[in-house]
Amino acid sequence: MKKRILLVVETSRGHGRRILEGIAAFVRERTDWQIFFEDRSVLQKPSRWFSTWHGDGIITRSADRKTGSILREKNIPLVEILSDSGFECDVFENHDYLAELAVNHFWDRGFRNFAFFRADKTGWSKRRGNAFAAQLLRKGDVTCSFCPLPSQKIKNHFLDGLICSTDTFLGEWLLSLPKPVAILAAIDIHAFYILEACQNVGIAVPEEAAILGCGNDDLVCSLLSPQLSSIDLNSRMFGYTAAQLLEKKMNHPQKLFSPVIINPSHVVVRRSTDIIAINDPEVAQALRFIRNHFMEPIGITEIAESVTLTLRTLQRRFHDWLGRSPEAELTRVRLEHAELLLRDTNLPVTAIGHRIGFSPPQYFMRVFRRELGMTPQQYRQKNQVMVLTTPYDQMFAKNNPAD
Repeated sequence: MKKRILLVVETSRGHGRRILEGIAAFVRERTDWQIFFEDRSVLQKPSRWFSTWHGDGIITRSADRKTGSILREKNIPLVEILSDSGFECDVFENHDYLAELAVNHFWDRGFRNFAFFRADKTGWSKRRGNAFAAQLLRKGDVTCSFCPLPSQKIKNHFLDGLICSTDTFLGEWLLSLPKPVAILAAIDIHAFYILEACQNVGIAVPEEAAILGCGNDDLVCSLLSPQLSSIDLNSRMFGYTAAQLLEKKMNHPQKLFSPVIINPSHVVVRRSTDIIAINDPEVAQALRFIRNHFMEPIGITEIAESVTLTLRTLQRRFHDWLGRSPEAELTRVRLEHAELLLRDTNLPVTAIGHRIGFSPPQYFMRVFRRELGMTPQQYRQKNQVMVLTTPYDQMFAKNNPAD
């Protein structure tokens, strides 16, 4: 007999849709799950049929107490993947790692002025901002400006999608920041407010203000101008892990399981942060040369020749601005691209090493393990959840009670 599984996960946002894709990847590996779900938004009220539905397990992003309570009254195994309802979360993101990704992304591009913006009152977005500030403290004497948006100007939940009142407040805050400034927004829709405000007051993006969102909602990020860089929350891994945990809970209903922490995967770089904010023309030119030619068999000699500096001078200036050597920067850029290929393709590890300029393959694997603490194969196993070839709505439609 198949297990009846209820999914209460929003389809209105990219994060929720990719969570469903991760769950579907787990379902494809099994033959004993029957899925029930409906198209919904995070803030949608609980559907009437929730109360009469009977099954074996639930995966939910409960944005309110009422929805969470109705689902828990069924007294069946449940996995919660949103903390806004006040119930304990079973699968949640690593805020510290997200902040580390954001800080390193900005720092490597030469930014030394930072800010954080959120247009909601949720606890998780506050924790995201605090983690960002804490990571900056580790870099030394740098500070992070937080937008003091008055509470009466914002709504109670981040997915309402609108600031209650629009005036000059946000623009005035942006004008007050030292330039160039790197701004992390709590989610992509908040980055939209920053982009709009920058345009209204004449702040150039990314030249004066580089803006990074969270969530990597492809539709939102691609619609904005300039297109928005964003941190990918590893949403498919969220969904796959939630399904794995539910299976364990259903098989061992008396056992207590610890919450699972999911690391965001990477920064998806688009135009809003695609700039080098270093006030040293030769170092900036060398960084561009590395980014444009890292797949080629280049080394420190070619990098120095691209900017007509001596090796010693180039080394000193790199350490002054970035705190590392040109060789280390070249390795970092190559490994960053290797991670992308390991996550998003099925290319053989040896082919990836050759493609990013490492030869022989054993050298690539040795460097990768030294810098990341795991082999390329281990990294791929940990971070890759295959993308579905069938859209989530077609995958689940036949079991949709709302039809």
